[in-house]
Amino acid sequence: MTYPKLFATDLDGTFLNDYKKFNRRRFTEILAQLETQQAHFVVATGRDIDMIQKDFADYLGKIDIVANNGALVVAADGTVLHTQTLASTAVIDAVDAIESMPFKLTRGAVFVSAHHKYMLKRHKDFSITNLVFRRLVGVTTYIDDLSEIEEPILKITFGFEADDTMLFIQQAQAKLGEHAHVTTSGYGSVDIVGPGINKAAGIQYVANHYGLALADDLVAFGDGLNDLEMLKAAKYPFAMPNGDEGLTEMFPLAVADNNHAGVLETIATDPFIDGDI
Repeated sequence: MTYPKLFATDLDGTFLNDYKKFNRRRFTEILAQLETQQAHFVVATGRDIDMIQKDFADYLGKIDIVANNGALVVAADGTVLHTQTLASTAVIDAVDAIESMPFKLTRGAVFVSAHHKYMLKRHKDFSITNLVFRRLVGVTTYIDDLSEIEEPILKITFGFEADDTMLFIQQAQAKLGEHAHVTTSGYGSVDIVGPGINKAAGIQYVANHYGLALADDLVAFGDGLNDLEMLKAAKYPFAMPNGDEGLTEMFPLAVADNNHAGVLETIATDPFIDGDI
């Protein structure tokens, strides 16, 4: 059996445990084995590039990155394979949707550019949850008005109560139409990115870079609905046992959950591997 050449994983709730950590020794072993098979490891996440490069500093040059749910794609050698930003009109319409719809905003909107993260001052101080979110995301600049942002925006990220998330996504997508893609990674998080942007589309640029095909070469792992397109595109898709029911009922399960290194252990034990890792 031909060894797969492309391994892609989500981070939060998938590759990372609940403490946002991973088994570095085991990951180093897996990467070495993939290298002997001329296979590539892709981090595919809603996180921005700065967060990924910080958490995976020891592995830069060995992993490909699909950041911001596919809005930015960077090859292991540092080549920027793709970047897609939101039209300024879509950003304005997105803020109107966020603020005008009858849902309780728990995490203020953060506007993510290539190297900065902006938040409207009026979204800054309305909850403890929002304070934690601002620190986690690393907001760099607070603004009074969108006109103060003078660079393209890759993604808008924010959050509602979990029960409101899907209804907001449906209504916001209807409002924004073909000008943006609205998605969730679970737990009330919402991301707005450019039209046609998702993790599968981002990984396709990585596959093209290496002369590979997703339907033949991709092994993918995910836990949230923003992983759906990626899992559907993969030859070997795996939902995390701790993942959204919409995924766990549709795809084979990884051998363990995110708190037990399910991604790494599945790569190590699944029968698509020729030999043991």
